[in-house]
Amino acid sequence: LFALPEWYHDLLKDRLKEKCQRCKTLPFEPAVCLLCGTLVCAKSDCCRRDGETGECTLHAISCGAGCAPFIFVKQCLVVLLRV
Repeated sequence: LFALPEWYHDLLKDRLKEKCQRCKTLPFEPAVCLLCGTLVCAKSDCCRRDGETGECTLHAISCGAGCAPFIFVKQCLVVLLRV
């Protein structure tokens, strides 16, 4: 599992400045995979495949065999995605 910093504000300040690896933009709603630490665009059309599958779903399939926990950085919300 990805090791989170001791203080949440450290995660917030570091990840809000990080660009998505797929679309190379700053995500409107950044989410961090808690398995590997990859930042993805959540709730966004920029990284959708075929107009349907979002980046969190694509990442959960490739990283967690269809099941991955994400932390939505701006919302301080943890979501377990299972596809």
